[in-house]
Amino acid sequence: LNNFVHPYNSYNKLFISSNSMGKIKITIDKLYKDDEISFINEQIGLITSTITNDNMSEVEKIKSFHDYIINNTTYDTERANEIKQNIYTENKYMSHKANGVLINKIALCSGYTDLMAIYLNMINIKNFKIATNEHIWNAVNMNNSWLHLDLTWDDPVTDTGQPMLLDEFFLSSQAELVNAKTGQHNYEEKIYTEIAITK
Repeated sequence: LNNFVHPYNSYNKLFISSNSMGKIKITIDKLYKDDEISFINEQIGLITSTITNDNMSEVEKIKSFHDYIINNTTYDTERANEIKQNIYTENKYMSHKANGVLINKIALCSGYTDLMAIYLNMINIKNFKIATNEHIWNAVNMNNSWLHLDLTWDDPVTDTGQPMLLDEFFLSSQAELVNAKTGQHNYEEKIYTEIAITK
């Protein structure tokens, strides 16, 4: 469900209870608190005021935000390795969330994806998140076609530790995503019918 709602409406946990009268109560533990939402909105506003302008196309604005985040963020390899080993400790950098990316400059794929989704919503571009068991990225609607946008894979971890900015997964088509053969983009297409219709 979190893939199809605004990140601010996504949740950590859902608590469901019922009584003898059949009344069902759902309590939502949201991922983002009010103070985090205010911070993220303010930071995105500050960033975009310096890297975009009204004369830029939608694609240019998205590319500017894409490049800014990648140039100012490092992939959280330590946390990713812990998850692979089923070690679930507190995420000290909040790298799984948009505000963690903005504060600590370190991200997991969910952090990159949430931050981009929030920005896309701010500039009124339709989007949702695509997830597999191992990865998550953005689907973006441009000119009535759904394209793929993956900041994580455009910010690769290098052997030398030197930062690298790619655009191989910047608004790529379904065919381009398949041809990349990453092993982490093999999602269930029947779940995301919008992409299946326009590919």
